[in-house]
Amino acid sequence: MINNYSQAETKWLNRICHFLGSVYKNTHLPSHDISHHIRVWHNCKSLMAQSSVYIDTKPEINAEQLLIASLFHDTGLTVDNSEKHGFISAEICKEFFNQNPSLLVDNLDMILFAIEHHDDKSARVNDFKNLSPVLQLTRLLSTSDDLDAFGIVGVYRYIEIYSLRGNSLEEIPQKVLPNMANRFENFRKLINDDSNFAQFHTKRYHDATRFFQSLDCELSNSVKGLGEHDYFARSIIHNVIKKGYSIDQTIISETDMLKQGLVLDWFKQLKNEIELPQ
Repeated sequence: MINNYSQAETKWLNRICHFLGSVYKNTHLPSHDISHHIRVWHNCKSLMAQSSVYIDTKPEINAEQLLIASLFHDTGLTVDNSEKHGFISAEICKEFFNQNPSLLVDNLDMILFAIEHHDDKSARVNDFKNLSPVLQLTRLLSTSDDLDAFGIVGVYRYIEIYSLRGNSLEEIPQKVLPNMANRFENFRKLINDDSNFAQFHTKRYHDATRFFQSLDCELSNSVKGLGEHDYFARSIIHNVIKKGYSIDQTIISETDMLKQGLVLDWFKQLKNEIELPQ
């Protein structure tokens, strides 16, 4: 496998991000914006740094394919915010290459398949080593995407996108928890060890599940009034969706207002998690 990430970024990152600026120009979707796609790319590089994954990855897969798939996989949400957005994401990727005919990449069809099917649960099988290159690429993309659904950034992203899909706050925990459990199972099937990497993301998964379990309890017990988890969730809905704030603006607004407490800690943690590696 070609593993020159810096070279791939030099060739593709600025070009694609410039194109995506026009894709997102009239869409307010902070949870799945360009920064999400870049975080998924960094997750992909971290995933490939795991020896058990790298060794089993087919030589037909290279860094350029992983980068392009990462940067386009959720762009279809700008048109269709349902779970069927992968097809449109692949069409947007095609349009990028139509507009840039001099840019060439190995096996574009394989990239387009991975983008379209990154949310396809049926592709998440146990034996990564024996998968075809196209299914391996899809699996690597889907797992890298899954990792951005854990931690406090995952909490924020779930609240935003599930609200935009028409779910009430009261409905969200019971819809999120099985979805997140599926993502975690996908991750552990691929990384079935006790490495620091596995432990780190396992903790992030449990942090997010505990949040939604606690939120569910608070919403079911309205007599106690607005709880901390309830407050955090409603703040996301109010600031990001109703007021049209960016997540950075939301964090600044809340951290300026809150003086101490768990909610303040969550917003500070969210700021740390959305910041991209240098």
